[in-house]
Amino acid sequence: MEKYTSYRIIPELKVILCYFQGSIKMEDVVKLNLLFIKDEAYDLTFGVILDLKNSLALGYRMDIFEYVEFLKKTIHLKERVKVAILTNSINQDFLISVYIPIAKLLKIDVAKFNQMDPALEWMGYSEGERLRIHESFKSIKGDAPFRV
Repeated sequence: MEKYTSYRIIPELKVILCYFQGSIKMEDVVKLNLLFIKDEAYDLTFGVILDLKNSLALGYRMDIFEYVEFLKKTIHLKERVKVAILTNSINQDFLISVYIPIAKLLKIDVAKFNQMDPALEWMGYSEGERLRIHESFKSIKGDAPFRV
């Protein structure tokens, strides 16, 4: 499977959608973060939904610590934000379990899910908003313009 990433910011829902496919390393996550941070629609207060389900996360515990250092240098949150991560492998679950307690120190509440609907419910979206997010994910999975 070809490796690529894509994102979409939906300002009116205050959310950033991120999609990953193929063999993904932490540097790919950083590259996508740098892309959406530069987007004029980006806002520090927006929640993030990362869909890793079609990717093979290649990484180690140390990669999480390096990612956290990147976040410390790059973003400075004034209020807590939510990040929902969709996973479907033991390796992804392990890496996320390392990230969750560290992220709390950065004012980031992280939760991992196997399905989209529980993630959207956790983030507090209404049924109509959930439908819009589902449709947006379908479109970015097809677009995936940011090859890494």
